[in-house]
Amino acid sequence: VAVMLGEPVMAAGILRGHSGQFIAEQIARQEILNCCIQASGENRCCINILDLSTGKQTEYLEPGEPVSPKDGERFLESFGRLLKQTDAVVISGSAAPGIGKEMYAEMVRMAKDAKVPVLVDASGEFLKSAAEEGPDLIKPNRDEIQAYAGRKLEKEEEFIDAGRKLLEKGVGTVVISLGSEGSLVMNARRVYRVESPKVAAVNTVGCGDAMTAGFAVGTARGMDEEEMLGLASAAAAANAADERTGYADWKLVKELMPEVRVTEICLR
Repeated sequence: VAVMLGEPVMAAGILRGHSGQFIAEQIARQEILNCCIQASGENRCCINILDLSTGKQTEYLEPGEPVSPKDGERFLESFGRLLKQTDAVVISGSAAPGIGKEMYAEMVRMAKDAKVPVLVDASGEFLKSAAEEGPDLIKPNRDEIQAYAGRKLEKEEEFIDAGRKLLEKGVGTVVISLGSEGSLVMNARRVYRVESPKVAAVNTVGCGDAMTAGFAVGTARGMDEEEMLGLASAAAAANAADERTGYADWKLVKELMPEVRVTEICLR
């Protein structure tokens, strides 16, 4: 999505076996620079089934094969070198078995030491450990922020309070994505309610990733808060409007940006 929004992208990770070769081929087709390291084993497969008659989606997510400590160290060394040539870093998704929860925290520390803005889109222990290092932005969805809070959240105030707990850890901006309900965005100065553009949703898989891409692009371009919120929300909506996963047509994004509604919430 970041490529579709007009930014050059490097993909860093660990590619393994035949599935890793397939990923490498797809990266090249999408004009993404492959900066992944090679290792033995196989990358996991994640399968999404879309029922065209009902719109219901079912996901099958493999756990993946374990990564050795040595390969984890090799990846961090490669990551450190890549930091010297990037304007923003996104640490996204889950990690393979063998990767400890401290990995994302170490990556945040490395990015901050290199003075590179770092955005985290993760869940569970990886989100918690990364938050402790104060990344520039964290983007949990409804389920992820409830897991972080350890309870079900219903009212808007409850989501805001949970987000503030992340701000207290030193996180710069917290974006809580709430699907069709938009998002809540907060930093040390302001809290925003962001209403997404209305689109006919075809495939919502990848909307959170598209939103994260929008924030990364906005960060790299030095956009102000409200402009960045418009770009990120429009990218998520454009992804939902297309049957392809992780697809946000730039022309549609530009059309949707003026339709994003950003309201500052005045808290007592």
